[in-house]
Parts: sequence; C-alpha cells; structure tokens
Amino acid sequence: MDKKRMSKSDRFLNIHYTLAMGTYWFLTAVLSVFLIPLEKAQGYEMGQIAIFIAGRAIAGMLVQPLLASFAQRHVQTISLQAILSVLCLVAMGTTVFHILAKPVFLLTLLIFILYGCTLSTLSTFLDALTNQYALGGRTVNYTLARTFGSITWAVAALYLGRKIDFGSRAYLVLVVQAVSLLVLFLLVITMERPAVKDVSVQKKNRSSSFGKIMKDNPEFTLLLFVYLTVMLTMNINMSYLSEKISMLGGDTANLGLAQFILAISEVFVPLFFEKVRRRFGVTRVLMIALSACAARVLLVSLAVSMPMVYIGQMTEALVALYYTGNVTYIREKIRPEDQITAQGLLAGFQTAAGCIGSILAARLIVSVGASGLFKTISIIAVFGLVVMYAGMFFLHRSMNRKQPAAAECMEG
Repeated sequence: MDKKRMSKSDRFLNIHYTLAMGTYWFLTAVLSVFLIPLEKAQGYEMGQIAIFIAGRAIAGMLVQPLLASFAQRHVQTISLQAILSVLCLVAMGTTVFHILAKPVFLLTLLIFILYGCTLSTLSTFLDALTNQYALGGRTVNYTLARTFGSITWAVAALYLGRKIDFGSRAYLVLVVQAVSLLVLFLLVITMERPAVKDVSVQKKNRSSSFGKIMKDNPEFTLLLFVYLTVMLTMNINMSYLSEKISMLGGDTANLGLAQFILAISEVFVPLFFEKVRRRFGVTRVLMIALSACAARVLLVSLAVSMPMVYIGQMTEALVALYYTGNVTYIREKIRPEDQITAQGLLAGFQTAAGCIGSILAARLIVSVGASGLFKTISIIAVFGLVVMYAGMFFLHRSMNRKQPAAAECMEG
C-alpha cells in the first residue's frame, strides 16, 4: 500500500517538475530567440545589442557559481525552491521595468545585467533539483521534463515568430515573458521540497571548492574547457541566427520556424538516450553531443539557403543528448556533496562561453560583419573538437597506465 502511495506521489512530482521545466524553456525562448528583433525594434544597432548580450553573459558567469556554492553550503536551511522563487520574482520585476522603461542605452544594459543574474541562473537550480530528489530516494524523469521543455520552446518560437509584429508591438514579447515567470514562480513555490540528508556533521563530506572538484575530476575539467570553446560558438550561432537568416533573405517567421525545427528535433531524445548511455557511457554521450554542436555551427554558418539552415537545426536531435547527459554525468561521476557546486561550475563555464562569445561577437560584428563572424566561429568549433578528442585520448591513456602501476603497488 505504501509503495503504491509513493508511486502516486512520484507521478505527481514528475508532472509538477515537467510543467516547471516546460514553463522555463518557454520563457527562455521568448527573449533568447527574439532578442535581436526586439532590441532592433527599440532602435538599437547591432553593436549596442552585442554589448547587451555580453553584459548579460558576464553577469551570469559571475553570479551562477557563487550562488550555486552558497546553495550547497546552506542546503539544510535554504531550499533550491526558495532560491528559484527569488530569482523568478526579481526577473519578473526586471521584465516589467523593461516594458515600461524608455530605450536608454545604459538603462537597457542594466536590465540585461539583471537578466544575467536571474534568468541565466534558473536552469542551474532546476537541473540541480533532480539530483536532490534522487539523493532523497525520489524518481524524477529529467529527460521527459526536458523534452516537454523542447516542445514549449518550439511552440513559443513558431507562434511568436508568426504572430507578433516586431515593428510596433515588439513589447508583447516581454509581456509573454513576465506572465511565464509568474507561472514558473507559482509552480516552484508549490513544488515538493526534496528530502536533504544531513551530512554537515562529517567533515569529509563537506562540499569541495571549485578548484578541488576540478583537480579531483580531470575528465570533468577537460569537458568544462571543451564546453568553453564549443558552447561559445553555439551561443553565438543561436544569438545571431536572426542575422544569418536576414543575410539569406528571411524574416522573423523564418527565424521562428528555424527554432521550431531545432526544438522539435529534441523530442525524440527520450526514445534513445538511455540506450545510447548504456551502450557508450555518459562520457561518450557528451562527446557525441558536443560533436553535433560543432556540426550545427558549421552547417548554419556555411549555409547558402534557408533549407540548409533548417538542416543544421535538425542536428539538435544529437545536441540534446548534452542537456540530459550533463545532469547524468554529474550524478554518476561527482560525489553527492559536490553535485550542486559542480552543476554551478558547469553553468559558470557555459555562461563564460556566452560571455567570451558575446564580447568576441561584439567586436567581429562591427569589424568584419556577420559573414566574418560566422566564418570565425566555424574555425573555433573545429578547434574545440580537436581539443576534446585529443584530450580524452591522452587522459584515458594516462589513466590506463596508472591502473597497472597501482595494482603492482598493492601486490607488493
């Protein structure tokens, strides 16, 4: 009887978490997909918009690891839901202010910095929640929840791209974002709090520093630096996709369709993620996903027609392995006491990629134009793949050499 009751409880928790994840990705699509059209409608030039993107990325890069470390240290007293709730409220207030504020450059930059501190950090804690539930003996199907997020992203991209006039009514994008944040806030505050084990009394079980986690997990550290290069190019590709589509003669409807294709391609991930993970291991799954990231950058950057852009977006079917893969990797490879910190570290590197990419893009978009920008990120994407495959080869060869040596010492 108790087992049946727990089963119902887990089902309700999964529905709740899936709705929260779907809402998050819906609101993420709103500003990330249509950021450039929105700010162009407010009268800003590409160089200024690039600075806004960079400001948001820098803020996220600085805040995410610090906030994750804070959450890990106070895991017994401050729930992740409480942190998520505060982030939602601040982001919602910032969005309302964005709607009402006049388009003044420094004021808009401040707004984007606040977005970086709030919107950019939400995913870190939503992802970390699944690991906390798992440690408490609960089952949350992250892959299913992330897939629902892909569907809501697809709906947002396609619908808003076709229905909103980015001339006189671009502000409606921000209205949709504010409402989405309100819904997410309500879902988060009513979500069941994970049962967190008290490990603070054991010194050896305390959370490690960023440096200690990286030192103790060399494979994780290598992946972090690969994320820095490959995700840098993918973030630029995503942020400036509207410019590529404009170069090919497209409009916001084409942009919405391209993002719809990208998001809907993720829907099939749950059908094969576990099979791929069991067959190849989570590390190789991440390598496949990062290779697909680079492939998408190359296909979109070198596209000479809209169909080529759409084909490039379809690689998301493999790229999406990354979203579930990184959560699974941390759960499998990082000790429980360090998992929230590791999730924040990962998010920090991802945001650093966005930060560096935004600064690079801001300079290149002015000096060499969109065409030169896309050629540059193609080269960086290939470089990232070389670093990943070469690094994994030498790292695993080194580990294989140490294992026999350790065995000999034990025998001796």
